[in-house]
This record gives sequence, structure tokens and C-alpha cells, in this order.
Amino acid sequence: MQNPYPNCAIVVKCHIKDALLCDPRERYDHSNHVFLSLKLHVLWDSRLINFDTTGKLFSTVLSDAQLTDLHVYGLFLHPAVLTKERLAFFKQRITGFHAFSLERSMKKLQNENTLNENTKTTATEKATVHKATLFSKALKRARKDPHFNQYGFL
Repeated sequence: MQNPYPNCAIVVKCHIKDALLCDPRERYDHSNHVFLSLKLHVLWDSRLINFDTTGKLFSTVLSDAQLTDLHVYGLFLHPAVLTKERLAFFKQRITGFHAFSLERSMKKLQNENTLNENTKTTATEKATVHKATLFSKALKRARKDPHFNQYGFL
């Protein structure tokens, strides 16, 4: 993948759908990566900015004045970046920090459960499964919340 932003001094390749939430195939899929400047990458990972389906940068957290102060107001992704495959990953990206935290916790619990599948079920494991169920229910509620889903990225 070539850098579509040759005028930017430092660009980094970052995941669209978080690496923690990807299966191995998605983690290394080039369509799940986008080049961003270092500043944009930090804002992206902090879930302070996002991009709509036309590539326009927007924020549900920061005001236009704050985006202007950060020199990122009105930025667009290069049109070559907006392939059908990448747009699919953008739609899978979890924009809300709380929803992301729930999803990440779910993934960790699922990984722990997978490691413990071949052993006897203990009280601790039962509690872990119970927590996973609670996180799953909370995540479903978060996905139905119009605040998290107003841009269609959940």
C-alpha cells in the first residue's frame, strides 16, 4: 500500500477496526489499514475523531472550534482510500469509547474461556462466563443507543 499523502511528513499505518477486536485474517488484511498522520492517529485511537462514508473527518466529542485549533477541521481521506472493502471496516469500527471498552472486555473474556475449555469448570470460570454474559447484554444495549449509533458505525 502506497502512502496517498506524500505531503505529510510522518504517516503511520493504523487499523480501522481495532486489532484487539479482529480475528487473525482481519488483523493483517490491508483493507483494514489506513495511513494517517501521527496527530490524526492519536485522535483516532482515542475515539475523538471518525470519518464518514465520504471520507470527511468529524467528531461527536470535539467541537468545530477544537478541531480547528488542532488543525484537522475539514480534512478528508484521499478518495483512493475509500474502497468498498475499507468502507466495510469503517462500518464495523466502534466509535464510542464505552462501547469499545465493553467489546474489548468481551474479547478478553472469550479468550480466557477458550483457554480454559479443556479444564473442569470452577466457580471462577462460572463467574467469568457470567461477566461475559453481562458485558454482552450491555454491549447490545449500547448498540441500540442512538447516541452511539447516530452515524451508523456500530
